[in-house]
Amino acid sequence: MKKIVNEYFVYNFNELSDNAKEYAIEKYNDINTDGYEWWIDELIDFSDEIETNGIEIDYKDIYFSIAYSQSDYLYFDKGSVDGIKYIESFKTFSTMDKYQKLAEFYQKNDGNLSFSIIGNSYRERHYVEFSGDNFFDLIDDIDDNEYKEMEMLINELEKDIDEYINEIAGNLHKKLYRVYEYLTSDDAIIETFLANEYTFLENGVMDNS
Repeated sequence: MKKIVNEYFVYNFNELSDNAKEYAIEKYNDINTDGYEWWIDELIDFSDEIETNGIEIDYKDIYFSIAYSQSDYLYFDKGSVDGIKYIESFKTFSTMDKYQKLAEFYQKNDGNLSFSIIGNSYRERHYVEFSGDNFFDLIDDIDDNEYKEMEMLINELEKDIDEYINEIAGNLHKKLYRVYEYLTSDDAIIETFLANEYTFLENGVMDNS
């Protein structure tokens, strides 16, 4: 029986030739993304952030694709909005002044001013629908003018929330793109090589010994 020992040199990334470095970066360009849920922290942070605006979307209900093509998408499968909390969170914006009366009405009468977020099956946009208590059920007597005003305010708030939900969905998708582009950048790949003290063969192939 023979025992053959194969000896060879290994190099850290900085010791490789320029050609070998280029090869290693190209070959392992998914080292920071393949097999890792690199997006989880971003989605959790997003979910926590929008909660302060009365918007509840579980990070597990966020679906997206980054393919640099028309098949890209990001959508919220479902969610809800606390209308009163939403109005209060943006009360410094003059455009929200008109909704203060609506919020006060629902608070005074212990009403539920909520909206449902509905993901579009074609992943093109989201739709927001009022799902709270009907204002005319909260009090016994409401005159026609107040009825029309409350109805108008709810419809307008529903539209405003709808636009905001679609806006933040687009912004989140762009942010995920930026994170992905960084993780697959030369600088991030090299940083991973060095931080983990990976070694390579002379040609830039990672040493598996």
